[in-house]
Amino acid sequence: MRRCPHCQAPQPNASRRCSRCDRPLPAPVREPWLRADDLWDPAAFRRCAQAGLPVLAFALSAGAWLAGGPARDEGRVLAYHLGHGLLLGLGLAWARRERQALAWAAWLLAGLAGGALSESLDLWFSYRQVFSGLAQWLWQWLGLDYRPALVYELLQTLRLAGAALPLALAYTFGERRPARWLQAPLWLGLAVILRSQVRGAFLTWWALPGLGRPTLAAVALFYASVLALLWGLGPRDQKAPTDA
Repeated sequence: MRRCPHCQAPQPNASRRCSRCDRPLPAPVREPWLRADDLWDPAAFRRCAQAGLPVLAFALSAGAWLAGGPARDEGRVLAYHLGHGLLLGLGLAWARRERQALAWAAWLLAGLAGGALSESLDLWFSYRQVFSGLAQWLWQWLGLDYRPALVYELLQTLRLAGAALPLALAYTFGERRPARWLQAPLWLGLAVILRSQVRGAFLTWWALPGLGRPTLAAVALFYASVLALLWGLGPRDQKAPTDA
């Protein structure tokens, strides 16, 4: 739908004359398949960077609470995953300048669904050891020396991929530009690759005695993975709202 420039009445895109004032309508402008701001938009990138800071702060501050004892507390891990997904969803809603309550609710629910999926994949990996066995078999089949760190890299991949999948689905329903559809998987793939290289589960194991604090490289990789996810699903050419 577009609006008549004379009386502001909504008109179908195919209309040639306004249905209210009967004045001729300008020809619709065909939107280009790819715009410059699809590739780079400083204002949008800055908002994505700001939206990623609460996610990083949450990951760094939850250590003592998660590592409350020698055994893994599944309730606390679940709460962490839900909080991580929720902050990602709300961060996207804020970065995209969503104005409707329904849109905020959609991103919130997508974030919570991502957190629940992350927890499910984490449980499957941690207790069934499915991926560790597959990783060993694949590495041996390829004739490569098996790396123990590969199992941990797969776990980090599942944690972020689980959170990203429902968010990507919410993004697909709201995005109309084919160029953005093609770009989003590339940024999400980069986010997963970066997260797989993070050492220290959840960036929180420093709370356990003798393991030390996370390195600057681990913190930078974690934040870069969050930023890549937010940028891949985030805004482009989003103008600040103006007062009427």
